Amino acid sequence: MQAKIKSKPKKAKKVKSKPKPKPNKVEESIPQLFEVCICTKGTNILKDQQVGSISYSEKQGIKLDWYADNCGADLEAMVVGDILVVDGDNKYMISQSEEPEKWITELHKSALGGRYYASEVTQHNEAG
Repeated sequence: MQAKIKSKPKKAKKVKSKPKPKPNKVEESIPQLFEVCICTKGTNILKDQQVGSISYSEKQGIKLDWYADNCGADLEAMVVGDILVVDGDNKYMISQSEEPEKWITELHKSALGGRYYASEVTQHNEAG
């Protein structure tokens, strides 16, 4: 009778894997500030006079500044409402509360109560 010789199981070799390269640090996006100037239109003395400005930032939301006391109430009402944008044959509403960035960037295409108009938006990096 022959005895069976049991062989020891072979140990798996431990192979050191090369360390995975670290992904490049993702640069944080710089918060943006969007601003428009609000001016009067018409034929009187106040024509094309800047009476206020509206700004939007991701950090602070919508901010209103006005420079003519007789326009303050109009500008405050403007900021809380939706706007109707007329772009050629297209007409659409934009909600200030739901899409504030789009609201401010399209503000110059809307009829702001007939007495006012908005400049095109300027965009800046928001200061920390």
